[in-house]
Amino acid sequence: MPRKTAKRARRSPPERDARISSGVSSTSSPGQVKVTRVDALKSRQATRAGTPQSLLNMPLDIVLEILTYLGPRELLQLARTNKAFRAMLMSRTSQSVWKASRRNASVPERPARLSEPAFAHLLYSNYCHICLTLRSVQPMWEYGVRYCGDCKKARFPCMESTIHEEFDGKAFSFFNFLTVRRGPRKHRVYYYHIPEMEYFRSAWHMLGGDKDLRRKFIQENTQLREKKIQFGRFCKLWVGDQAVARAEELDRIREKRLNAIVEKLRAMGYKEEIEWIARDDYAPLSEHRLVRKAEPLTARAWKGMKEEIIDLMDEVRDEWLDRRSPGIEESRIKTRRG
Repeated sequence: MPRKTAKRARRSPPERDARISSGVSSTSSPGQVKVTRVDALKSRQATRAGTPQSLLNMPLDIVLEILTYLGPRELLQLARTNKAFRAMLMSRTSQSVWKASRRNASVPERPARLSEPAFAHLLYSNYCHICLTLRSVQPMWEYGVRYCGDCKKARFPCMESTIHEEFDGKAFSFFNFLTVRRGPRKHRVYYYHIPEMEYFRSAWHMLGGDKDLRRKFIQENTQLREKKIQFGRFCKLWVGDQAVARAEELDRIREKRLNAIVEKLRAMGYKEEIEWIARDDYAPLSEHRLVRKAEPLTARAWKGMKEEIIDLMDEVRDEWLDRRSPGIEESRIKTRRG
């Protein structure tokens, strides 16, 4: 059987090699320069002025001053962009920046047990603090965590009777138990947070049998428990206020979009029809799915919805003419679609 011979690699013509090395495309016409990867990279880097990366080239005091105008959510996102910003914002020297950001966002007062970044993480991160899932995540403000259903079940076991005895019968005084009512009689079932239990158990045993120290420990942690419960209430109120503010913002965006569409329809010759439906908050126009979108009206968006909105307004015109002159045949001229 004849032995196969390896194919020789075709040598590039000298003029082609010269074009490639000099950045000139072999397929381009004379005088047309090919943009190399290095040139493209430099071009992209040049257009990044004003991005977060460009802040790192500024003096530190100026950078910190700029960051004080951001909210905790933006600072948290910025800290996750690269190592330099993370090192800056996670250091103690940036505490004044975080405090200013909390004032900007009107968030609840930060509990002493949480650092500034940890507090922002609790308020604005939507994923489970254990498994990082985004499904069915519930904030548990009193405990300073967010858990999904599975992790919550794993981290909150049911309380055993021995726990109450272990802490001299005072566990209910300072433990922040999660209380659930179960059964037909709705009797209370208590669940404890494992990290909290581990801390209390370690601190309690370090006190030994000193009754005075144990009494002081119970008193301090009873006060801390009340602060945690109060913090949870404040956070729930804050979440409610945020939801209301967000709903109002979306309503303003929808109203602005509706007004922009109304003005366009007026200019197209639907002035009388617009005046007629204005008595009923512009229904059915204001109830149309494309009109109710909480998005600014762009030229592209209007182009995509224009025909459908005109069809709707033609129906409005027909109804308006019927009610204006019942029983009388009128000529109905459709608005020219241009």
